[in-house]
Amino acid sequence: MDPMKEQIHARRLQAADNKHMFETRKQKKEHFAKITKIKDSNKDTITQISKDYKNQELTEKNKVEEKLIKLRKINNRTIKSESSRFKSIIDEMKANHKSKVEELKITQESEIDKIQGTHNEYLETARQKYESELNKLES
Repeated sequence: MDPMKEQIHARRLQAADNKHMFETRKQKKEHFAKITKIKDSNKDTITQISKDYKNQELTEKNKVEEKLIKLRKINNRTIKSESSRFKSIIDEMKANHKSKVEELKITQESEIDKIQGTHNEYLETARQKYESELNKLES
């Protein structure tokens, strides 16, 4: 080939390479811009989802705390009512016990009086027999 044709051919190759490099850079810039735009969009979406999650978490936490407070109030009321009921049952049981003890005391005292009376009668009978035997012996 002739030097002129080689030079023209070399220029054409150089121009084609330059055009190819330009288009490659252009596509690279466009892809980078798209990727950057998608990254930013995804970051915004993640940030929004994170904010929504935190808000939902706080809302649920507040609901749970309200329920817990409500349950504690109910439990405190129940404990107070059960405590007063328990105290009244204890007082009633103490009163019943006291009355049974008093009843037993009275019953035992009456039995003791009865046994003492029987014993005194026996002693009196024995004394009378002794005196009558003594009188028989003396006569």
